[in-house]
Amino acid sequence: MEFLMRFFDKFSSRFVAILAIVAIPVISQAQSAYLQVIHNAADPGAALVDVYVNGALALDDFAFRTATPFIELPAGVDIDVTVAPPTSASVADGIATFTVNLAANTNYIAVANGVLDPSAFAANPDGVSTAFGLIIIPDARQSAENGTEVDFAVLHGATDAPAVDVRLADGGAVLVPDAAYSDFSGYISVPPASYNVDITLPGDANAVVASYDVDVTSLQGGSALLLASGFLSPAANNSGEAFGVLVVLADGTAFLAPTSTSIDENLGGVPNEFELKGNYPNPFNPTTNIQYSVPSNADVRLAVYDMLGREVAVLVNGIRAAGNYSVNFDATNLSSGTYLYRLQSGNFVQTQKMMLVK
Repeated sequence: MEFLMRFFDKFSSRFVAILAIVAIPVISQAQSAYLQVIHNAADPGAALVDVYVNGALALDDFAFRTATPFIELPAGVDIDVTVAPPTSASVADGIATFTVNLAANTNYIAVANGVLDPSAFAANPDGVSTAFGLIIIPDARQSAENGTEVDFAVLHGATDAPAVDVRLADGGAVLVPDAAYSDFSGYISVPPASYNVDITLPGDANAVVASYDVDVTSLQGGSALLLASGFLSPAANNSGEAFGVLVVLADGTAFLAPTSTSIDENLGGVPNEFELKGNYPNPFNPTTNIQYSVPSNADVRLAVYDMLGREVAVLVNGIRAAGNYSVNFDATNLSSGTYLYRLQSGNFVQTQKMMLVK
């Protein structure tokens, strides 16, 4: 918290100096707007940037996955925001300039996102442009509309990731449906608690990309923005930062949500062959995650058997498009012991072992 206060003081005093430099007139409260800036551009060439406002340096060495608090700015006037390399000597070194005009009495979030040279990075699977830019979110919330709850929103900011659903784990309610890169969900109000959230392919609760633990127990009355951040496949994106869910609070605190299952960096690409991977965790109690790959549209069956060969669960039984999949297995009603799980499609059959320990 002490760090945040020092950062806030530094940013605020610098912005006051900027207002004087660029001769923006002193304005009344009714002519103010509030802006939070988030650096979510995973391009390694933009890991640190300088930010200029109307030609004056506002943020020096602004780092990837960091954020400012909400800062009061003049409303109803054009403000030029220029992003430059961290070695910049002046605004003339800028690589991109964006003009914003903020409405009075409104909160905004500006997210720096994308890559400087899209041709040098993996294309977006849905064909969305990944060029570097500012994603402007109007009507942002600094606090929850209901003081007993927590308001959060989701922004898809991972350039090489396909459209996804965000849902409560284990086939729970869909919180954000079919979000493609750069899509913003709008705000959702939830009770303060700890949530296990799955990111899945659209419309398929079993196609889990990754799961995250999002604990908002202490945020009653507050707000947060969750951003898909980084690259699914760092190797195909100039060794940029790996995919994660970045949580940003209104005071500028930013941190990565802990994962409860690991992500397959090849998700979004087409696998070359059928594959049944080891489950995680193993041993497990009572749930585990099983991942498998399908190289082309196929009728797929994934079932679980005890050591006597009796079928105890069918996890997948139907047509699956080419891709990498993840399915959760709940063994609450089974006894401790060793079980087999088998993936079958046409002539392909592969079996793995897992151990349930209660």
